[in-house]
Amino acid sequence: MDYYNRKGFYSIVLQAVIDSSGKFIDTFVGYPGSTHDSRIFHNSPLYHMFNSSSSVIPTNAYILGDAGYPLS
Repeated sequence: MDYYNRKGFYSIVLQAVIDSSGKFIDTFVGYPGSTHDSRIFHNSPLYHMFNSSSSVIPTNAYILGDAGYPLS
């Protein structure tokens, strides 16, 4: 039942990030469809890279997302 999402069908969530040229730079997949976007983001390697002191992500990089992604 975890994979049964709020829209009434079974699904698996894919979090994907692309750069300005449309190239995929990060993907994270596998959470059940009933999992909230913010929980998936907080458990993803991408979130930990942004919050790491040794991050390879530039300081002026931003992710544009919906309300499930914090402004940080």
